[in-house]
Amino acid sequence: MFQSRRFEPNSFAKDRLYVTFTGVIESGLVDNEDSLSLMFIIEAGEDWKVINGEKTGMSQVGSAYSGGNTKIVWNMPFEITYETTEISGWPQIVFILTGTDFFGRSVLRSYGNLH
Repeated sequence: MFQSRRFEPNSFAKDRLYVTFTGVIESGLVDNEDSLSLMFIIEAGEDWKVINGEKTGMSQVGSAYSGGNTKIVWNMPFEITYETTEISGWPQIVFILTGTDFFGRSVLRSYGNLH
């Protein structure tokens, strides 16, 4: 577990790198699926310590609009701040899309990553 700290430049060590990632996972184009949930996991190297934010998140179930549009909207914000002493092990975000099967069970539909 980490402790959330407010960013005050004078309170942080001068020999460290502080990086904040912030954004919104807005939507995705997914063929042959009309309702999906999105999970993200942010992975980083051993020297990268989370000082604020969450490494994981889960969206609501997003649904495609009718009329053949395959765009599913999540509008899922994220923000995370790291402290590190080296640039190797740069964070990457892993995306996991889940849907439901015939019995209503959550099943993996797709995955990917970005870094």
